[in-house]
Amino acid sequence: AEEEFNLEKGRLVQTARSKIIDYYDKKIKQVELQKKIKIAAQVPVQDPQKYRETLMKLALQGLVQLLEPKVTIRVVQRDVQLIQSLIPELQEKYKQITKGRDVKILIDENNFLNPDLIGGCVLLCHGDKITIDNTLDERLKLISNKMQPQIREMLFGPNPNRKFKD
Repeated sequence: AEEEFNLEKGRLVQTARSKIIDYYDKKIKQVELQKKIKIAAQVPVQDPQKYRETLMKLALQGLVQLLEPKVTIRVVQRDVQLIQSLIPELQEKYKQITKGRDVKILIDENNFLNPDLIGGCVLLCHGDKITIDNTLDERLKLISNKMQPQIREMLFGPNPNRKFKD
């Protein structure tokens, strides 16, 4: 009886051990996938012209979402000169999109975004009470959340219990 107990205990331990190993293998794959996504996102920053265009679009999108007459933009310290050079163009495009509304754009030179961020901007108004986070890192989080079902299927295969794929 004791021998059977030890055999059964050994099987249970081995099963649990293999489950733990599988779990950590899947976690490692997820981390590698996140690294690949982050590396892919850094490519636009390496091309200054593409990044300039991307930053322009992110800032303009935030301005249109806010529709406020006075907006503060917060960027990574390395992007301050770039965003300053974009302000006249941003104001002009904003005026075209909103059919004549003016916007005063201020750059927050006292508080910068974390230098570890890939890039992008955060738009603030009404004393920082309303914020729009249009950083590339935040965009990556949104994409990875939307892509979670596809990523799950890539890592673990299709779910045999799932009847509908919507």
